[in-house]
Amino acid sequence: MIKGLEDLDLKSLAIFAIPLLLLLSDKKGMSLNLKFDKNFESKSELIENIKPYFSFQEQDTLNKVQDIIEIFNKVNKIQNSNYSKTSTALTQGISSGDRKEKILAEMSKHLEGKGKEIADNLISTRQRLLETSSKLDRHKKGVKGQGVSKTDEMLSLVNCLKPIMPDQGKRRMKKIETILDLMKKPDSEF
Repeated sequence: MIKGLEDLDLKSLAIFAIPLLLLLSDKKGMSLNLKFDKNFESKSELIENIKPYFSFQEQDTLNKVQDIIEIFNKVNKIQNSNYSKTSTALTQGISSGDRKEKILAEMSKHLEGKGKEIADNLISTRQRLLETSSKLDRHKKGVKGQGVSKTDEMLSLVNCLKPIMPDQGKRRMKKIETILDLMKKPDSEF
């Protein structure tokens, strides 16, 4: 015996039969041939609209029937490959790398533990690399033909590389910046 059926009384069974008849009926009359080419959404809406007029136990049964009807609707959708309503493309104007990052960011929201940590680290690393690349481009443009001193050029380069440096490297970079700043100062300031 199917689990839960022993609790069904005749009244609940009748309620189960009404939606089944709705499924089997069409404009031509009754048919025992259950085809999935029908639109079951209207049947699901019908059950949703009549449920409040039944007792709580009967509504529970109707909820189960409604779930079955929605499964039929999904099968119908799969058979007809009708996914145009749910498909959206946000790829216009977004680079391949940015799309991958957004996918990873969305997946990260649903990951836990080590997987989430790895995904977050990948996203963070990519952001730091993009920031470094942008700073290097600005550094190249700023240094060319402007007669910048070698120490200023080195300071600018050090600042460009900061986003991708680990913490220990950042501390070393800070020391290099301090040394370069000292080298820029005239001897009279010492």
